[in-house]
Amino acid sequence: MGLFAKLFAVGFVLLQLLSCPGISAQESDTKSEPSTVRVGTFDSRLVATAYVRSQAFQLRLAKMQSELKDAKASGDDKRAKQLEAEGQALQGQVHKQAFSTWPVHDILETIKEKMPEIAKQADVDLVVSKWDFVFLGTNVETVDVTDLLVEPFSPTDETRNILANLREQDPVPLDAIHKHN
Repeated sequence: MGLFAKLFAVGFVLLQLLSCPGISAQESDTKSEPSTVRVGTFDSRLVATAYVRSQAFQLRLAKMQSELKDAKASGDDKRAKQLEAEGQALQGQVHKQAFSTWPVHDILETIKEKMPEIAKQADVDLVVSKWDFVFLGTNVETVDVTDLLVEPFSPTDETRNILANLREQDPVPLDAIHKHN
């Protein structure tokens, strides 16, 4: 018997079984409520700002500046231009991340080993930028985990004040930032 014939026979038998009066899918007399999904949300602007003001980012910039200085000193114009372009691109990206809703995946990558503990501490099933939601069902509970994501960057008191002020501001529309870059 060919494959099509076998599939047809199996389907026919299943159809016959399901149409028998005594055989049906069990239905519960009580409908259970869907379980609640806890979603950790964060303000990506605050994560970006904490990162940019962190020692890790300052070391990254210092390394780029040192490489640029070395490239210029050795007459490696191609490398110098490449580093200058990278610096300008980084500046544009940081502006979009810190003032608008541009994704911060690259920043979160620097703390990825801490994410399981952050999710556990907040008791959430997943973590997503608060700007990325299109729809939330009634069984979804959101939990702000912004502060937990900021902590690995060791924010100073000054940075915490900046973050508090930024939290009160609406994001700048991305197209407005594109006009200035």
